[in-house]
Order: sequence, then C-alpha cells, then structure tokens
Amino acid sequence: MSDHAGSSGESILNIQDSEDYPPSRSPSFSIVSELSVNDSVSVTSCMSHSHSISPVAKRKKNLHHPETTVDKFVIRTSRLQKEVIDEKIARFVYATNSPFHTIENPHFINMVQSLRPGYSPPNRADVAGKLLDKVYEREIEQCAKGLEGEIVNLSLDGWSNVHNDPVVCACVTTEEGNVFLTETIDTSGNAHTAEYLQEVVGKAITNCENKFKCLVRSLVTDNVANVSKMRRNLEEREESPKLITYGCSAHLMHLLAKDFGVPEIKANVVEIAKYFRNNHFASAALKKVGGTKLTLPQDVRWNSVVDCFEHYIKNWPNLMTVCEQNSEKIDGTVTAKVLNIGLKRNVEHMLSTLKPISVALNKMQGNSCFIADAVEIWKELSESLKREICNDRVKLQALKKRMGQALSPAHFLTNILNTQYQGQTLTAEEEELAMTWTSSNHPSIMPTIINFRAKGEPFKKYMFADDVLKKVTPVNWWKSLKHLDSETVEVIISLLTAVASSAGVERIFSSFGLSHSKLSNHLGPEKAGKLVFLFQIMNKQEKEAEDD
Repeated sequence: MSDHAGSSGESILNIQDSEDYPPSRSPSFSIVSELSVNDSVSVTSCMSHSHSISPVAKRKKNLHHPETTVDKFVIRTSRLQKEVIDEKIARFVYATNSPFHTIENPHFINMVQSLRPGYSPPNRADVAGKLLDKVYEREIEQCAKGLEGEIVNLSLDGWSNVHNDPVVCACVTTEEGNVFLTETIDTSGNAHTAEYLQEVVGKAITNCENKFKCLVRSLVTDNVANVSKMRRNLEEREESPKLITYGCSAHLMHLLAKDFGVPEIKANVVEIAKYFRNNHFASAALKKVGGTKLTLPQDVRWNSVVDCFEHYIKNWPNLMTVCEQNSEKIDGTVTAKVLNIGLKRNVEHMLSTLKPISVALNKMQGNSCFIADAVEIWKELSESLKREICNDRVKLQALKKRMGQALSPAHFLTNILNTQYQGQTLTAEEEELAMTWTSSNHPSIMPTIINFRAKGEPFKKYMFADDVLKKVTPVNWWKSLKHLDSETVEVIISLLTAVASSAGVERIFSSFGLSHSKLSNHLGPEKAGKLVFLFQIMNKQEKEAEDD
C-alpha cells in the first residue's frame, strides 16, 4: 500500500461486504482521499506494528496524539441508504418520462458513482417493477390523505393505445380543479354497449372510492349514443345516493363548430396550407417575405380549425406576394385559390362565427369550470352568435339543439345554488325545470333552496354581501353552514363540484401518448397507467413548489 501511495501520491480504495451482499448491488463504502507519502507510511506503519502495542498504551496514545484513521476518508452506503437513493433515481425516471434503460447507460452510472462512490444504481427491471409499484402505492396513499371524505367528479372516456387496444380511462376532479387518473381499463374483447359501459362505470366508482377514500357523486362523459344511453340507465337507478350524470359541454361546442362549418371552404384552406408546408420552395419563399408556418386542423384537437383559418388570414398578404412573384414555380391551382378574394372573405365570415365558439370552448375545458359556469358560458355564446346568424335558420336551430343537449335541469339548479350567479340569467322555464327536477330527485333539499332564494332564515343578510360573494367560493360558502343537515350539504356540494367537461381526461390521453409511445410499446395498460399517474402528480408537485 505504501509503495503505491508513494508512487502516485493518491489512494482510491473501494471495499464491499461480499459476505452479505452480491458485489454488484451490495451496500458499500468507498475511500476517496489524497494522502501524502508520509501519511501513507504512517498509516502502514501503524497497521504493521499495531500488534506490538498494548491496549492501555493505545488508549493513552489516542488521547494525547489522535491519529488519522481510515474512517475519515470513507463514504459508506448502508442497505437503507441504498433503498432511499434507488427510489430517488426511480422518481427521476418517472417524473421526466425517461426510458427505463437510461439508468443502465454507462454514462449515467458513471455520473451517479462520481456523486456517490461505491454506490451501484438499480437496474431497469427494478425501476419498471418493484420500485414502480412502491412509488405508485406511496403516491396513492398521499393522494388518499388529501381526498379522504371529499366529494369529487368522475370523468370517463375511451381511446386506442399504441397497440390499437381499446382503453377506458377514469379520472377524478376535485373542487380545486385538481385532476387525478384513478384507473386504466383494457376493454379488449368487449362490445361497448350501454350495459357493458354501465358495469365499467360501476366498478370504476367503487375502485376510486376504495383507493382514494373519496365520494364520487357526479359523472361526465362524451356524447356518443351508447354512452348517452349508459348515462340514462344510471339516472334511472333507484340506488342512493343518486349519481348526477351529464354530457361534456366542450365536446358539444366542438360539434357546434362543425355544424357551422362549410366543408368546401375548409378543404380549400387546407389545400393551400399543405402546399406551403410541404413544398420546400414555397415554404422558404413564404418565410423569406416574413410569413409564418401555416397550421392544419386536426379532428381530435378542438379549436384547430379556428387556428388554421387565423393563420391563413394573417399570412394572406404574404401568400399573395409569393404567388405573384413566383408564378412559374408555384402550382397554378394553389395560386388561383390564394388570389381568390371570395375565398378569403368566406374564411373571414366563418371566423366571425367560429371565433366566439373557440373562446367559449377554451373557457369550458378548464379543470375549474363547473356546470354552474357552463350555463353562463352557453348563454353568453348564444347571445353573441345570434347577432351574427340572426337570419340563418339552420344555424340557429343547430345552436338550440346543442344547448339543449348540454344544459340539463341539474345545470340550472347548480346555477341557482352558485352564490355568484344565483340563477339571475335563467328564464322562468329553466327555473321551473330546475325545481321540478329537485322535487323528483332530491325532495329533502327543497325547503333549503326556497329559503336560499328568498334570502330568509337560516341565511343571514351579511352572507350575501358583495365582498363575501366575491371572495368566498360557492363550495366554502355552503360548507360554512353548520346548521344544515349533512344530506342537504352533500347534494349541494355534489352539484357545485360537477365539472363542465371531460377535457381533464382528454389531457391525460396526451400524457399517455408520451408514456406509451412507439418506443415504449412493450408497456401494458396497467403499467402505462401507473407511469402517467406518477408523471402528472410529480410534475404537479414540482409546479406547486415553484409557485410557492
């Protein structure tokens, strides 16, 4: 040892306890130090002659002349410390959506061992298996603590994964607008009938309430025929408490935009956009004159048609310039469409009706937009559109149809109970629908609603002060009424926490596309669901920490 130290002036010693652990994964300690030649000789001499010094003499010597010991230069990693570090590395993988094989990359291992000499990171099998289960269960427990006893909304929607397997996702939304993925269900081999979907919803609600200790009291889904029938079946059940079910308002606004669209105009704009995106010369020429890249509409992305039209109108002067200056190089059909003033005016006219829908849809798909807000957004949109389409009977009929599909008596009742709205924009017919629905489904809360609307006992005048209504959320306002019976409060909170759309679960599908991609196609639905849950919850925690 002294010879080595004397030649290099440095000693790096890694020692592993081979009796208890395998060499590759054992808790270990490492010595990383710079020793002079004299230090090395001193340590070596001490080691070689220690047998000749009596125990008493050793103690006296240590008291008066403390020697440099090996422990001073050791980094020990116990079994418990290794477990903690393993979990932190696994969390890094889940939070960044990194491939599992990242941790077996030699450069990654080198980096980790530079930070913690002697430590060996976990392998990919552990990160994809036992560590994933451990971290997932721990985060579920943390979520359950926050959701215990809370009334939540359940959103349900389906999609096809990278293997084209039909998958149904269930997620809950809290009164604060926080969204949590609760379950990923592989429905392969089952026809999506209303009856089958009813069973899926029943199991999803039971599993959610058991896992998160919360109370599911409302359900929002898309508006396809089989799902709408499933919702009607759930409403007709005699079970208590009754589940509030309704269709996604954001989806219905997207369908309204399609009702207002003119396919021929959209097709012409798409043809121009594709040409200037895919033709290298045209794309470069457009960029040279100061134009921006044109966008294409996507059926699965709401508002993408409006984005496409807006980019076309914004770039139209530049498109004209390119076509006029390069008439021999630009396709003649495309040039004719660009120079067609009538097409431009038609696009502008379509935008005048689609833009208000786009603005309303963006409001509607927020996680903190509830069905009481949906009533106000639909009514505001209706007034705006009627000014634009006052003479178009077909479009007026389409608007009436979509509003009728979106707004149920439960929406109107919630708008009445919302302390910020109090049903002020409702018609007499809508108020009657709300009260009739309440009488049939929740007769016990009728006296409370009537007294609330009259601002009589037990409601105090100061509770309706403008400052109070602005600064206190409707849910907290009703929770503060301790004298009301628990059944009444539960029904009212169930209504007030019902979100307007299923956009939250749509955003989860986007996360699924990142986790369960073509590069990670070996993942099953259950494991992919765990990764998506952890990816969302960990990045949400990071964002909250940054905000604090």
